[in-house]
Formats: sequence, C-alpha cells, structure tokens
Amino acid sequence: MKEFIITAEDLFSMEEYPIIVDVRSPSEYARASIPGAINLPLFNDYERAKIGITYKEKGILEAKLKGVEIFSPRLYSFVKRIAEEVEKENRPVVFYCWRGGMRSKLIVKIIDFLGLQVYQLQGGYKGYRRYIYHQLSNFKFEGKHLIVLNGFTGSGKTEALKRLSSRWPVLDLEGMARHRGSVFGHLGLEKPRSQKDFEALLWHDIYSFRYEPVLIVEGEGRKIGPLYLPPFLVEAIKEGSHVLLQASLNTRAQRILNEYACLDKELVKEQAREPLTYLTKRLGREKISRLLELLEEEDFYNVAKILCREHYDQQYAESKIGVNEFELVVNAENLDEAVDNIDKYINRLLVDRKTAAD
Repeated sequence: MKEFIITAEDLFSMEEYPIIVDVRSPSEYARASIPGAINLPLFNDYERAKIGITYKEKGILEAKLKGVEIFSPRLYSFVKRIAEEVEKENRPVVFYCWRGGMRSKLIVKIIDFLGLQVYQLQGGYKGYRRYIYHQLSNFKFEGKHLIVLNGFTGSGKTEALKRLSSRWPVLDLEGMARHRGSVFGHLGLEKPRSQKDFEALLWHDIYSFRYEPVLIVEGEGRKIGPLYLPPFLVEAIKEGSHVLLQASLNTRAQRILNEYACLDKELVKEQAREPLTYLTKRLGREKISRLLELLEEEDFYNVAKILCREHYDQQYAESKIGVNEFELVVNAENLDEAVDNIDKYINRLLVDRKTAAD
C-alpha cells in the first residue's frame, strides 16, 4: 500500500478520525500533543539526547545508525502494538514527530510494509501547532448563537453544562483547562493543561460543532487559571445571550462540599492552605486565620460558605453579575428543573430566529 503524507487540515477533514501516534520522547509528549494521541516513543529522553550528541560529534549517518541500534530490539513489539490497535479500532493510523522528520518517516515506512493504512503528518507537531494557532487567530463565530451560563460559585453552572451537553453542543472550557478558574481551581485536579493543549482541545470542539446553530459556554473572563482564552471567544462570550443561575448560599456551599467529597481530607487541607493565605490581602488576617482554623478542623462546609460570601460573591458581582444583562434568570435550587428551563429557552430562541428569518 502506498504511504501518504497529510496536513493538519486534512486531519480534521478525514471521514473517520484516525488513530494518532506520537513517536516523540515522553518529555516532548508531556509538554504538548495532539488530542487523543497515543505516545509510543521511538526513543526515551536519554536515548534521544544520546542520538543528538552523536549527530553533533560524528554527523548524521552515525546518528542514524545509533538510532537503529537503539530502536531495533524494540521493533517487533512496537509494530505488534500498532497492528493490534488497527485491528481493534479498524481505523487508519497517523504518525507524527516534532517536525515530520526522521522518526515518523521511519516508522511509516515500516508500518506501510505490513499493508496497513498509514499516514505521516506533514510538519509533525510543529506544523499542527502552527495550524491551530492560525485557526484560532483568524476565527469568528458566524451564524452561531452563544448561550452563556452565569452564576455565583456553587450555583451549579458546571453541572448544568454537563447535563445540557446531552441535548446541546457545549464548550466545557474549565474541563479543557483542567482548572475551575479560581484560586482554588486546581484543588483535586491534575495540573492545568498547557496553553497549547488547551487551544488544541478548544479548536477540536469548535470544529466539531461548526454546523450547530447554538453553543453553550460558562461565563469566563480572559483567563481560566493560568490559561488565556483567544480574543474571539472572549468577545463572543461578552456578546452572547446571558443566563443567570441562582441558588441560596447554603445550597451553594453544600454543592461545593459535594464536589470535593471524594478527595482525601488531608489532600484538601494541604492544597487549600496556600490559596487561603494568598487571600490575606483581600480578606484580612483575622478572617484568613479563622478560615485556616476551620480548615484544620475539617469544617469544609463553613470554609466554603464563608469564602462564597466574603470572596467569590463579591468578586463575581464586580466582574460579571453587575456587568451583564440577563435574558433568563433561573432558580437553580433544583438543577433538573433549571436545566429543563434553559432547554426550553434555547428551543424558543431557535424558533424565534427561524420565524424572523422566514
């Protein structure tokens, strides 16, 4: 079977999304990768460095020979793993390295020999990243209505998004970022994604929803934790149809408590101390001392309640509640009812738009 080279743009237009294999070293993969890619490195970080030294000292031929020497004992198991993946998934395979060079080219030739449908990504991850950056830098939402969920911390925005995602297209920005967008946003989560990984996930979702008339997002500013939203999305959120979810302070504190209930209590205390101390300038030493005492006593409910009242509510009101005009205000004490009301609102919105167009 003839081998093919495809571009990042081709990757998105393929009839069936392929198995994507990243053959770079583990550290390269950890820094940023294509969403869904499997990391099957030809060389580990030490081996890659060793080949690099050989290249500098002895030239390209000796470096290639060193690569063959290192990889050849693993060739059978590597190829077998790929063949098993193809048999299980029945999809084509796309390989990439850093720049679409030696590593991916070598393995594509070998896998092609087995008669499997195989592609090499032109330009490797570097070319893919260039494509994502270009798309996000030049994109505009056209003919699409953004529904923006707002509400104080604990009002149920994230859970509402999750439930609405079975009915409507949803951009889960905080899920993509692996951060809840506050000083405690990392609590119990893996470390936040890199900016590159976040943008790749964002473009994949935007592209998959390109024909949808509406898109639901949570109200965000310019940043989620350490990550920046692209300017077009910040502007689209500002201009979207804003929905406000409301719930009592007690309900919100309990929801926050439920969200962290699965975490080890010692882990919660360890990860919450530094963010609490960070708020000293805003809340004052006396309040922070009291919050730290409650934290050590494992009275997480009152920690959440005080933080909502003294910090989150004021911060959110200053940045969003007092700024946006809301087309719908929803009682979110019962999230099932709240989601149903939002669903009805979106359906009415689409009917009105269709009527106006006719």
